Amino acid sequence: MPEPFGDQRRPSRPPERELRYFATLKVIAETLNNSVNLRQALAGTLPLVIELLDLHTGWLFLSDDQIVFSLATSHALPPALAYPGPAWQEPCECQRLAQNGSLRHGTQVVECSRLRGAAGDRQNLAYHASVPLLKGERLLGIMNVATPDWDVFTPQDIEILAAIGHQIATTIERTQLAEQATRVALVEERNRLAREVHDTLAQGLTAITLQLEAADALLDSAPERARARLQLALECARESLDEARRSVLDLRAGPLERQALPAALAELARRFTEETAIPVDTRLALGSPRLPARVEAALYRIAQEALVNVRRHAQATHVALRLALRGNAVHLTITDDGRGFDTARGQPPARTGFGLLGMQERAHLLHGTMQVRSSVGAGTRISVAIPLD
Repeated sequence: MPEPFGDQRRPSRPPERELRYFATLKVIAETLNNSVNLRQALAGTLPLVIELLDLHTGWLFLSDDQIVFSLATSHALPPALAYPGPAWQEPCECQRLAQNGSLRHGTQVVECSRLRGAAGDRQNLAYHASVPLLKGERLLGIMNVATPDWDVFTPQDIEILAAIGHQIATTIERTQLAEQATRVALVEERNRLAREVHDTLAQGLTAITLQLEAADALLDSAPERARARLQLALECARESLDEARRSVLDLRAGPLERQALPAALAELARRFTEETAIPVDTRLALGSPRLPARVEAALYRIAQEALVNVRRHAQATHVALRLALRGNAVHLTITDDGRGFDTARGQPPARTGFGLLGMQERAHLLHGTMQVRSSVGAGTRISVAIPLD
């Protein structure tokens, strides 16, 4: 049964103990604030909390969104509570209190149902203070510190436990948000790689297949025309191989790791001109400091994909690349004087492989916009705006 915390049985701390007390609180705060691995942070914090209160044993549960608990860490468990073991197979009193909402309003001293029913040496432990780890209305876990008697904890102890519980809950939420951001970044990177494969290897292999099928059909009736188709397939294979090498180089070299976005775009434009003989007029006025890494990566890939489209489809003789900071947004535009397409019919046909969908996804993932303006015979202009606030 939950009990009110007891009277102040323990004497006041001497000055040297008081200094150690606050030093331990400082180490607890530093451990929680500086750790990036949640399990390590909890494993390092729990012994400090136990030492702070002159206790011996404790354990800490984490809770999921359905309030299902799992043991995250423990310290100096008695033989009767050896983990894993029979004592941990069923829910306990503090978990039941948390699930019905009784433990969400402050620390409580609870007779430990695990210890009460456990076989073996309990080291005289019978009670624990159960500290709810709350962030807003979310219950993130429970911290238990065990004692032989229910009235060991002073009001100050309860206040300190509640404060430490709040710190631990903040750490749990912070690391969970960081893990979630990492998962989102991994999904975005997988999608980016999928777009890279689609816009390079998949389209190249499709073109090669079409040429080989045509050559096979013409082989007996028109061998010269079949040979021409084979030559086109060979050229397409070489281009696809070059694209694959460029993609691998970009993935391995990381152009934005070596330099800021304007310099990376200037290098991209220079390389494009070397390979296609199509001049690129660049105006890349951005200044410093550097943009957020995700923004730079998205804009670089959009420009890269736009130039790939120009190379493959536009039949252009000139390209203009612009990068500027206007207000609270960064703007990127790529303009070519190629053959264009009819925007009144919406997106270019899928068979042309313009890859605009992937470019739009990159912009939208950063709450940005992308506009495409084009007309037959009058070139294409792609305008991207990414907010920075």
